[in-house]
Amino acid sequence: MFAVAFAVRGAYAYLAVGRNARPFSDAITYHEVARNLATLGRFAVGDGPVRPTAFIPPVMPFLTSLVYRVTGPSYFAGILLQCALGALVPLAVVRLGAALYDSRVGRAAGWLSVFHPILISFSGYMLTEASFTLTLTIAVLASVEWAIRPTGKRALAAGAGWGLATLTRPTVLIYPAIIILWGWACLHDRIPLRAYARQAILIGGCAAVLIAPWTLRNAVVMDAFIPVTTGAGNALFDSNNPAKWNDSVRTGGACQITGLDPYASKARGLSEVATDKLWRAEAVAFLRAHIREWPEMAVAKVARFWRLSNEGQIWAERGSPLIRFVRSVDPLLCWSIIVLPLAVWGLIRSLRGPLGRIRWLLPITILFFTALAAVFWGGLRPRVPIEPLVALLATAGFFDIAMRVRRRA
Repeated sequence: MFAVAFAVRGAYAYLAVGRNARPFSDAITYHEVARNLATLGRFAVGDGPVRPTAFIPPVMPFLTSLVYRVTGPSYFAGILLQCALGALVPLAVVRLGAALYDSRVGRAAGWLSVFHPILISFSGYMLTEASFTLTLTIAVLASVEWAIRPTGKRALAAGAGWGLATLTRPTVLIYPAIIILWGWACLHDRIPLRAYARQAILIGGCAAVLIAPWTLRNAVVMDAFIPVTTGAGNALFDSNNPAKWNDSVRTGGACQITGLDPYASKARGLSEVATDKLWRAEAVAFLRAHIREWPEMAVAKVARFWRLSNEGQIWAERGSPLIRFVRSVDPLLCWSIIVLPLAVWGLIRSLRGPLGRIRWLLPITILFFTALAAVFWGGLRPRVPIEPLVALLATAGFFDIAMRVRRRA
């Protein structure tokens, strides 16, 4: 399974960007930090004089720097690492499916994840999508195993999973608290409150212990309290600004205007921390001025988050055969019209049975990321991490329908 998944993702990366690819957009920052970690031992950006940064989370640049120490700062080698991380996701899905359903569902969901068009495409770029999807799926798996058989060791594993996922992308910083609440709904009639409280402390404490060294590093190097990154303000302003909201084409998505005047002039000369505060203030000011439009904004973002088509968009070098293929076939649309209805049915059926409350974690996680999209921006990138969970629900739905057809026959 891993070999097939890696081959498919590697082939996509080769056809999309090629061996001589150069980083672009967000990948520039990840490449620079990984290169500086490998050559200078510093988590910093810049080519000549470098400056320390906390703009991006540490896990993916650190893993990429290990590759760069062997291959040199080869961007395509870093992309192949993303393909390998993405190829591990189906294996985690197999374990998760076996824990929540049975081994047959787990294996089928794993193979479905191997050929998932979104999971394939976003493994071909130096972004956090592949690594975060993997760590998120592992964290969900560890939490499910703890809820099925609550022990101190499994509680520590769940906390470690969420701590690692947070260091991969800080969107799940508060998720250990959600896990503790969900866990009580699953376990309140199985273990005493005092025993549950001890395990809850282990979950939250283990996650905090993993995150704390990075927070301490940020306090020392950046001279500010930064739990994980300084990118939240920038992301919020990219998602909520007049240029995006007043453009019908961009509505619901993200639009980077921080490099354009008058905003670029406001940020000139400011530190990274001060710039993040500036963008957060600008986003809050925009949202306060459009309070009545919040429902409309949320609907537009969520609709874009759950759109059925990739709308002919693909990140690929000019002349790539993938451009013509995606525009003529639209793999996401073909996938969506089959998989999403099955996932809805699988969700309805999954909430019943002895593991019903434990399976709640799947829709809870999907709803959490949907809510984030309603606040920030809707797109395929923020949707990638929950796609393995959607594939698992779709597989469960398919097997449920197949069982009903056999019974009726």
